[in-house]
Amino acid sequence: GLGTRRPGSCYRGRGVGMSGVTIYEPELCDPCCRLYSSRDSEEAHLIRPDGTEVHCWAYPQGLTWHYAEMQPNGNLVAVAKDRMILELDWESRLVWKFETNAHHEFARRDNGTTYVVSGRPDANCETLDSSRPIYLDDILEVTPDNETVWEWKAEEHIEQLREMVDLILPMPRAF
Repeated sequence: GLGTRRPGSCYRGRGVGMSGVTIYEPELCDPCCRLYSSRDSEEAHLIRPDGTEVHCWAYPQGLTWHYAEMQPNGNLVAVAKDRMILELDWESRLVWKFETNAHHEFARRDNGTTYVVSGRPDANCETLDSSRPIYLDDILEVTPDNETVWEWKAEEHIEQLREMVDLILPMPRAF
């Protein structure tokens, strides 16, 4: 396989050891580029199937990106876990950010609004480890001006969730 030892990534001071494409069999691949983002960094890489980097977005702030997606205009939207969702232009300049306990997923709508999954601590749920609260999920629809125009709160849909999943809801007090 093809393995490369990279001394750093698209900004200095990151990355040690083997990275990139370690096995490349061209006859088994389509020629399209892939977007790669690791949960242990603040960058995303657009790469060819052989691992050659086409482009890199980075926004170093001491956070980790949980998910990133390239937009049709070439911008990148990324979820900085438990802190924010942000959009960068092709040169990694900040275009937009919305501070929230974002995690895992978002969806950009054609009208420019963004759905984002966000968590908030459940003040009514006691846990065995008070340093690790139970979080409730919300789905927020946010405008480019950071106005929340719609929200879905998990606790308002407990009965629907019970029907879909085999869980004990609400959680026991000493979970």
